Amino acid sequence: MMFRPLSASFVVSIYLFTIFYGICAVYCGTRILRLEDWARKVIVAMTSVSVISGLLLNRTVMANFKEFIMTEQSRVPPEIAGSVYNYAVIMTAVITLFELSVIFFFTRPRIVSQFK
Repeated sequence: MMFRPLSASFVVSIYLFTIFYGICAVYCGTRILRLEDWARKVIVAMTSVSVISGLLLNRTVMANFKEFIMTEQSRVPPEIAGSVYNYAVIMTAVITLFELSVIFFFTRPRIVSQFK
């Protein structure tokens, strides 16, 4: 329901990217501790793709989430449905800010020079 107007193959590709992103982040995280430059580049690229896709999809996903949260099917009491939606919006913003901070940190000249 969250991805309602999107095709099934596109939704599957989003889920596959999310799984790949998680596995890659853990592996690259261990390699970043060894100051391997390729891992820094991969993290910046993957995080950039995540931010861009998030910015493109968030409006649709959040509109569908708001619609869902207001239905009986969600089993969320109507008096807290607005709070649940607001929490989801805040968490989405926090995650996006965190991803942007990762990109900013790993592209700073001083950090880049440490990896070379």
